[in-house]
Amino acid sequence: MPPILTCTGMCRFTLPHCLGNGDMLVVLDMLCAYLEHNASLRSGMAANRANPVGYGDFVLSFNMMQTTNGLVSCITEESSKGPHIGGPSPSLTDLVGEDIPPALQPNTTNPPPPEGGRGINPCWAELLEEALCMNIETTKWQREWRNRSISERKAAKCARHTASIPPTNLPKD
Repeated sequence: MPPILTCTGMCRFTLPHCLGNGDMLVVLDMLCAYLEHNASLRSGMAANRANPVGYGDFVLSFNMMQTTNGLVSCITEESSKGPHIGGPSPSLTDLVGEDIPPALQPNTTNPPPPEGGRGINPCWAELLEEALCMNIETTKWQREWRNRSISERKAAKCARHTASIPPTNLPKD
């Protein structure tokens, strides 16, 4: 498969700008930073990481180029509602091809996706902990209510039973 980006020189690549103002020039190190940030967004671990400069423009340009070409591989967009993941994550080889000499290839290791494909960021962890605590409290309240209700029914049944028994002959004095 040919590379998605166009090589313009040593470790420099271009793609059409999303606003139509010519092409965007991206160096290999920035591409690696974008892919690393994309992997962090997908795994839910980007909350504590800085957003690489130009990531938004690159994502819009890349996704627009992919949509125009009828492809589905999209880079994750960051927004206030959380990332929108629209397809498989592209690899560095998908973007630039295999023409990069090993000496110039950056030493990047994308964090492996967590088991199950989703990570839990601190915000989700706090929400889950709160929901768990609320569930425990509700269960405790329901158990107490049930036990109290059972005790009240037993006491009422016992009272009805003792009230319905006729008095026995008591010895006279």
